[in-house]
Amino acid sequence: MAKQSTALSIDSLAGPSAKPDQSPSLDTTGDWIFGTAAFAVEIALAVGAAMIGYRYVVARGSAIWAAIAAVIALALLVSIWATWMAPNADHRLGLAGRLILGTALILIVAAGLIGTGANTFGWTLGAVGIVVTLAAQVAIS
Repeated sequence: MAKQSTALSIDSLAGPSAKPDQSPSLDTTGDWIFGTAAFAVEIALAVGAAMIGYRYVVARGSAIWAAIAAVIALALLVSIWATWMAPNADHRLGLAGRLILGTALILIVAAGLIGTGANTFGWTLGAVGIVVTLAAQVAIS
C-alpha cells in the first residue's frame, strides 16, 4: 500500500478565500495620466482632511490638540479609502460605489475646507477633484 503524502503545498494553503489580483492595469499612457491625476487628488484629499482637523481645533484651543485632530482626520480618511477605494482593498467597491464614495469624500473635505476658511483650496479640490476622480475611475477600471 502506497504511503499518502501529508505535506501541504502553498497552493492548498491559499484555499478558496484567495482573491484574484484586482489591481487595474495601467497599460497605456492615458491610463498612467489618469492614474497620476487620481493619485494627486487623493493626496490633496488627505492634506485637506488633515487641514480641516487642524484648523477647526486650533481656532478653539491649543496647537497640540489641533495636531492630534489633524492626525485623526487623516487616519479616518485613509482608512475609508484603503478599505473601499484602494485597488488592492479586500472590500473594494464596484465602479458605481467608488464613483459615489469618491465624490462624497471630495465634497465633504471641500466643504470642510471652505468652512474652515481655506476657500481656494476647498473650491479647487471640489471642482477639479470630482472631475478627475470620475474620469480616472471610469478610465482605469
